[in-house]
Amino acid sequence: MSPPFATGSISLRLYPPRLDDPTQVLDELTAQAALAVASGFTGVMLSERHGGAWGQIPNPLQIAGWLLGAMPHGWVAPCPLLLPFRRAAVV
Repeated sequence: MSPPFATGSISLRLYPPRLDDPTQVLDELTAQAALAVASGFTGVMLSERHGGAWGQIPNPLQIAGWLLGAMPHGWVAPCPLLLPFRRAAVV
């Protein structure tokens, strides 16, 4: 398996689905992440967005940890991660 961003590593960017319940959104993202690595992708990426519109994840670093727990192998990258919104010790 290729490490993140290495030659030969192929990722799939995930976007939150248009669902009303946050638990359903997380369940769908974890199912998509597991399916992605089972289908041959080496990892998945999440982007950070703010403002409340559909398809936005305000804390992709936290969700990346949840997705890793649902994936049998592979990697997750919050990319891009808006560093000015975070304390350096957290990142």
